[in-house]
Amino acid sequence: MSPISALSNPGLPGAPRPAEDPAEAARQFESVLVRQFVEVMTKDLFQGGEEGMLTGQADLQRDTLTDTLTEHLVDNGTFGIADLLMAQWERAGRVPAEPTAAPAEAGPRRAMSMDDALRLYQPTPPQP
Repeated sequence: MSPISALSNPGLPGAPRPAEDPAEAARQFESVLVRQFVEVMTKDLFQGGEEGMLTGQADLQRDTLTDTLTEHLVDNGTFGIADLLMAQWERAGRVPAEPTAAPAEAGPRRAMSMDDALRLYQPTPPQP
């Protein structure tokens, strides 16, 4: 079942529950989007010239790999899409701003801004 059909039909088995808080909604959105990226990346990975019973096995392996990669990428905050959504919703006043945690108590990883990245990782000048 595709994540899009699961979200539009919440009564189906395997469909995510409707999010009760904005952070979970943002995470579910990121999961759907990242799954679409991973599906495109792994589209040709298990294609063989054989038809028949092996096709079903290849589909199962591709779906398993897609689910595993998606879960890993979303749980590790690799893309940071959920964090960006939450920040935008906070700026728009749609959700209350989260209190800032002390660095020792830092929770989930937050997306780094371009300015922060440039400060931390200074570009090296080209060598003549």
